[in-house]
Amino acid sequence: MVMERPTGPTEGIRIHVKGQRGSQYGFKVPLKIGAYMAFFDTEKGVIMKVKCLMGIFLLFFVLLSCSHEPLKPAVELRAKMALVSFVISDYGKHIRVWNKGEDKRSIVCNQMDGMLKYAEMQLSKYFDMVPLSQVLENKTYLKFSSALTKRYTGYHNSTVGCEVWEKEAPSAFYYSNLYFPMIKGTALRMFSVPAADNDPDGHNIFYGVEGCKIEPEIVESLCKSLNVEAVVCIYTKWSYTRKMFSLKPTVTDYLTIYTKDGRKAFDRWEYVRGEMTVGSCGPFGLGTELTVDEATIGGWVDAYKIGLRPLIRWSAGKE
Repeated sequence: MVMERPTGPTEGIRIHVKGQRGSQYGFKVPLKIGAYMAFFDTEKGVIMKVKCLMGIFLLFFVLLSCSHEPLKPAVELRAKMALVSFVISDYGKHIRVWNKGEDKRSIVCNQMDGMLKYAEMQLSKYFDMVPLSQVLENKTYLKFSSALTKRYTGYHNSTVGCEVWEKEAPSAFYYSNLYFPMIKGTALRMFSVPAADNDPDGHNIFYGVEGCKIEPEIVESLCKSLNVEAVVCIYTKWSYTRKMFSLKPTVTDYLTIYTKDGRKAFDRWEYVRGEMTVGSCGPFGLGTELTVDEATIGGWVDAYKIGLRPLIRWSAGKE
């Protein structure tokens, strides 16, 4: 496109456009409009166009953010609430099996107390939490058992402060090890959503815990017996991922809240990849070696805390 300057004070600007096959055509625009068009072909004009486009995009994003519906708390702030389930899922038994065959369950169990206290501390910022010891003394709560009990029956053992459910049979390699906190010899219950109901033997998919599912009538019974407005479940699923030739811990935290009328008021998850190196691997994952000890277990614990904080804030209606 070529602009032809005016020859007189009232002459318009003639614009010539060359077509794809060499044909040319032209048209004339009024002088004022032509002057603006000529200005935008200068260096200052190009800068002005870029600024205008940036301003339009900025206005679009401001309007988009203003239209965002504010978060609402799952229940009223400072409402009375009880933590009824807390589970660490060693996804695919990576920590248990892929660690040179050494038994590292005690290292995971040793983190349970600190992780529980951290969850209670964060929840207590927004809700009135019932002490766990009081929950475990409640007869109504204790009569409920996990939906996975039939799949893990005969394959669990208890250690100080922790109960571990696992499958030792070779065909059950893909099951997750599940860790439950114990207080005065009693473990918290589990209300789970299995990752693969259509794969009861665990041959085809890792058997993880994908959040919490409690039937409405059980929720109502628990809330009434514990005298609370809502119950909350926390699940944290641990695994690892490769980054170049190193292994990094990964954690997926799930937070689910049910209100006393049986309604699921909040149900979200957060994925975090930790920064600590917890092992090494060669090209294409060959020679993978996961290291789990008192130092590297902190990589998973730190990632758990990073993922849990925003979940609890969102459940309280905070950005």
